[in-house]
Amino acid sequence: GVIKEYYPPDPDESVVRTVLHKETIYEEGKDRAILNEYSPKGLLLSTRSLKEGESDGEVKEYFKKGGLKLSGNFLNALKDGEWKEYYSDGKIRFQYFYILDKLHGEYKSWHEIYKPEEETDEPEVEEEPILKEEGNYVNGEKDGEWTIWYPNASLQSKVTFQNGVEDGPYKEWWPI
Repeated sequence: GVIKEYYPPDPDESVVRTVLHKETIYEEGKDRAILNEYSPKGLLLSTRSLKEGESDGEVKEYFKKGGLKLSGNFLNALKDGEWKEYYSDGKIRFQYFYILDKLHGEYKSWHEIYKPEEETDEPEVEEEPILKEEGNYVNGEKDGEWTIWYPNASLQSKVTFQNGVEDGPYKEWWPI
């Protein structure tokens, strides 16, 4: 079955519009469902899998103007597996992993690519995102070597962590 919730009517509008806020789609004879949430303008803001009313499975969130903002997974209402966040232009912003609600495994972030506002006759070149930070988590704590880069992709710093605490030399480079 399907359960739909609507936004309340806007008293300032002369025409009463019915705008869908949430839609829960239940699988026949199962305790699983898909929950879709919409903006007041009718745009999809998020979709998530539910099991017995809790997040379980894939989740996706979208920017108000469209485009994927976040994707990840839940297992019994706990973050689990690969998660990614994106800039509004669709380029990746973060990639990280959870095991039972704790960051665990590889973590990466990327610099935002800024494009000039002025119009040019030059063809637009699709730029690859530039890595900003890379490291590793173990049970929710930074662990091992973490590296940070400047927006021009030159090395900025390196530091080592053990159980979330700096452990070892901190190296830093001037921008090139």
